[in-house]
Amino acid sequence: MIRSSIYIAALSIFLGSCSPHMPAFESKADKKERSKLSEHYFTEGMKFFILNDPAQAENWFKKALELTPDNAALNFMLGKIYLGKRDLNQALLYTDKALKEDDRNEHYYEQLIRIYKEQANLAEVARIYRKMISVFAGKIENYQNLAAILLYQRKNEEALSIYEEIGKKFGSSPELSKQKKELYLRLNKEDAAVNEARNLARLYPDDVSIQLSYIELLIDLNRKEEARTELIQLREKEPDNPYATFIMANLHREKGEEKEYFELLSLVFRNPEMGLDTKVNLLNDLRTRSGGSKEMKKQIGRLAADLQEAHPDDPNPYMIAGDLMLENNEKKEAWQQYLKAKNIDKTNYRLWYQLIVLDSELGKTDSMIVHSEQALEAYPNQAALWYLNGTAYLLSRKPEDAIPPLEQGKRLAGSNPQLQLQFNIMLGDSYNELKDYDKSDSFYEEALEIDASNPHVLNNYSYFLSLRNTKMDRALEMAEKLMTIAPENAAYIDTYAWVLYKLERYEEARNLLEKAILNTNDGTIVEHYGDVLYKLGEKDKAVSEWIKASKLGQTSELIQQKISDRKLYE
Repeated sequence: MIRSSIYIAALSIFLGSCSPHMPAFESKADKKERSKLSEHYFTEGMKFFILNDPAQAENWFKKALELTPDNAALNFMLGKIYLGKRDLNQALLYTDKALKEDDRNEHYYEQLIRIYKEQANLAEVARIYRKMISVFAGKIENYQNLAAILLYQRKNEEALSIYEEIGKKFGSSPELSKQKKELYLRLNKEDAAVNEARNLARLYPDDVSIQLSYIELLIDLNRKEEARTELIQLREKEPDNPYATFIMANLHREKGEEKEYFELLSLVFRNPEMGLDTKVNLLNDLRTRSGGSKEMKKQIGRLAADLQEAHPDDPNPYMIAGDLMLENNEKKEAWQQYLKAKNIDKTNYRLWYQLIVLDSELGKTDSMIVHSEQALEAYPNQAALWYLNGTAYLLSRKPEDAIPPLEQGKRLAGSNPQLQLQFNIMLGDSYNELKDYDKSDSFYEEALEIDASNPHVLNNYSYFLSLRNTKMDRALEMAEKLMTIAPENAAYIDTYAWVLYKLERYEEARNLLEKAILNTNDGTIVEHYGDVLYKLGEKDKAVSEWIKASKLGQTSELIQQKISDRKLYE
């Protein structure tokens, strides 16, 4: 059906375009025969054109053209074929001939314009549009297209005259007024631009967007008192319009009137008519500009609460509030905000991650397990979530449950060395808890292959070896390296001292531990100091240190027995 309709339309063009100019000596019968044969050739050509065989179509069209050389439709179709072949000169030749034979056919003009555009000959494009305006005076599109071409050529004055002609002929419209205003601004005719915007605003007094556009133009041109007057009038009519309120707020801010600025901004944030994305971007901009100011942070916190009031079913306001509280180190409050956001949206990866990390930092290991497993339902291929899940179980003293998620995460980590490092560390710790020391040592060694100076591995691995009194040379090597990395860290000093203790280098261990206990309240380190003193024969001092350690906590299960029996147990 489509092809036949194209065929019929083309044939009608042809029939209406047959040349009346025949040689004077040609008889009517000959003329009729010539026309009929030309029509037949044209019909064959159209068949092949529709079948997407332009070469055959061209042959038939040329045969027809020999019989009726002034036929506009034949010239047009040959121009179309050459345009398809990118032979622009031939396309122009035939299309121009078609237009000379029939200047009332818009298709011919459009094809000619396309050819000139392909040639980047915009002057000719403009000329054709001007001709179309004279031929088809009632079509506004031709005026608009001409103005667009003139603008592209940076002929702003000429384009402006076309827009003015459009206004006279077709009447004013918001779009036309906007185009004229932009042109006036390009031409540095600020007063004309303001007059155009003002006239449009008076013409459409109930269109708030037009009123706001006029006000924003005044602000852009630094005519702020005029803008303020217009804005006051608009807000009297539209007191709940958030965009008008926002513009007024900014005018207060520019004058340094911070109190009025935030009062109006609060109205904007509580108004659900303004899009959430706009408010979120504004809030993030305020956070960037806050510069650590406590007062600014307080105001931002209030705006975040306003955002929740206006958009209670959207997770973003709660996430933003959580981010703000986290910046202020208010972790418990931030956790509660993230929890609210999670209850609304369970598909936000960043939200899950932030919530689970806070679970860990707040010691909420049960929540950490639950949340990490819920997050894995949504993101089963995220290695980081498997890591957090395994960590949660290890922190909960369930190393046997920590290993499966850690091993799964290690598989998903692929060739990422940093992720592989973290999984190896946690697996080393987990297998040590299970007393599967061969596997534990294997994972620690694998971790050190990735990062030979990792303090966590050097500390734990050397300490655990010393507790087992095995591979002591390796333990000493790692402990000494640890001291070159962090010589002031009390926990690392304790590890090194304990390795020396196991090697019966008690005096060296004592010197180190005396340095460590100056900067810590760790019961384990104090207990170790007591053990060293006992080995050095200072039993009274040893018992005194054990008593101190028991009060601090984090000691061995033998601490009370050591104190009551005044004897070292290992």
